[in-house]
Amino acid sequence: MSTGVSLSLLLKRKSTVKEGMSNSREMIDAANEKIDRLEEAISKLEQSIETLVDIQENVENYETTKSKWEGTREKEFEGKYNSYNIYLKKYCSDTDKAKELLEEALESAKTDRNNAQIGLGNLQTVLNGLESDIALARARG
Repeated sequence: MSTGVSLSLLLKRKSTVKEGMSNSREMIDAANEKIDRLEEAISKLEQSIETLVDIQENVENYETTKSKWEGTREKEFEGKYNSYNIYLKKYCSDTDKAKELLEEALESAKTDRNNAQIGLGNLQTVLNGLESDIALARARG
């Protein structure tokens, strides 16, 4: 293979590696944006969960006494109170599950970012080698 063809091939490889590096940077940027959004969503959800837990504690600690309620109104209140408490517990459980899903998505996004960073580092190593080869080919040529 002549020096011109070899140099041409090396320059094409360099171009391909640079495109790959650009793609890796875009993937890293997208992953960083996703990580930021997920971290913000998790933070807001954690604040909501804390508020919800406070509400749930207040509901669970509420007492109906004979001095406050009488007869059918007491029974009616207790029925609605128990229903509300059941729905509140279900909502708390669903909210905790949603937080777990967000945390899993966050870990996945971090893994994607780390993989893209590793790929970018590997491409940089390849690029450095190609640039050395190109310099040698030019010196010969």
